[in-house]
Amino acid sequence: MNTEAAEKAAPVVNQDASSANIAELASDWFTTKTSRVGTITRLAAAEARLAVVSVALMVFLAVLGAIFVFSAWGLGVAALVNVLLGFGWSLWTIFLGLALAHVLIAALLLRATMRLGRNVEFRATRKSMFDPDNAES
Repeated sequence: MNTEAAEKAAPVVNQDASSANIAELASDWFTTKTSRVGTITRLAAAEARLAVVSVALMVFLAVLGAIFVFSAWGLGVAALVNVLLGFGWSLWTIFLGLALAHVLIAALLLRATMRLGRNVEFRATRKSMFDPDNAES
């Protein structure tokens, strides 16, 4: 009776069906992987197109913003000139004063920019890479 129960509990193994299922499963797995690679490739291409369009739009908006900032600056300077003319200052004095102020501001901005430019020289990295005293043997 134990042998009958063991025979009933043991699965029926059909070698032909098992190998057909494995081949079918392998084929399905390969098809799924191929489909996934294609989907990911299309997704990456779509994101790349979106990134390119976004960068182009960002550049356009930055240029447009710069135009508005320069326009506002010019209008502010014109308003200042008009106010100073109203106080009785001569036009050449106003222009000379504004030119000197702009040169001073530009020099200060250039100095700050050059100071920040030292941060992109990778001085510590270059020193540690090319300094013979720091070279590991």
